[in-house]
Amino acid sequence: MQVAGQRPNQYTMGSILRMCSTSGLLGRGKKVHGYVIKTQFESNDYVVMGLVDTYAKCNCILEAEYLFKMTPDKKNHVMSTAMVAGYSQNGEAFKAIKCYRDMVVEGIASNQFTLPSVLTACAAVEAGNFGAQVHSFIVRSGFEPNVFVQSALVDMYAKCRDLDSAIKVLVNTEVDDVVT
Repeated sequence: MQVAGQRPNQYTMGSILRMCSTSGLLGRGKKVHGYVIKTQFESNDYVVMGLVDTYAKCNCILEAEYLFKMTPDKKNHVMSTAMVAGYSQNGEAFKAIKCYRDMVVEGIASNQFTLPSVLTACAAVEAGNFGAQVHSFIVRSGFEPNVFVQSALVDMYAKCRDLDSAIKVLVNTEVDDVVT
């Protein structure tokens, strides 16, 4: 692309970062980050979200957190969900829960990707009461039929030693498949 005289745009950079994050290519992601700084893409939310996601999925949560906090306009569900998931996947359950709470306070919408991540964090620290509040939000918001949300609910209740609630969710599961 560059040999042909074309410069990558925000979407090209985002796609490259997506490939780095899904493939766990931290070294490549860092090189792309250097290029992002050199070409002044670091103020683009789409590119920064890709960097946050890449660092979080490559177990570099401090780098992801730094970029997240330094982004002036981080008030969107994609960036916040990437951080909730990143914290949850990197053993930072309390930070995942706090980030989710901040999302709620700031009016940032949750989605079918945010909710399993925060429920996983609740399960990790046995925060059953907060998990039950998230469950209430799930019911009110219509995310209950999502199989990944349902599975995360069962897992959270079971790990928080609330087997009655886990069984209720499991019995009411609309989709019977390998995940549940």
